Amino acid sequence: MCAGSLLANRELSLIYIRLLNSYRIETDEELDWHPVSGNAEPASLVTLPRRYKVRFVPRNHKALAKALEHTEPSEKNGVMRAHLYEAGGATGFAQ
Repeated sequence: MCAGSLLANRELSLIYIRLLNSYRIETDEELDWHPVSGNAEPASLVTLPRRYKVRFVPRNHKALAKALEHTEPSEKNGVMRAHLYEAGGATGFAQ
């Protein structure tokens, strides 16, 4: 097993937790959560969710703006790096 895989998994976990903590995930469409009728392929052997669109709404606009001030210009153009979550401090962007 690669020694870096543990570090990579930990970093990904931090990114996902920070994302969920910093943004509300919203959708405009009605979602079908039923395991049978909401299945994309009812005849499939496994349950596959249907595709739907969501948007990420910042929980705290001021903290997000402050975090983006500390990013490099290349990151502001859509290439975000994993260290962005550290800019919000120990509690993250949501306060």
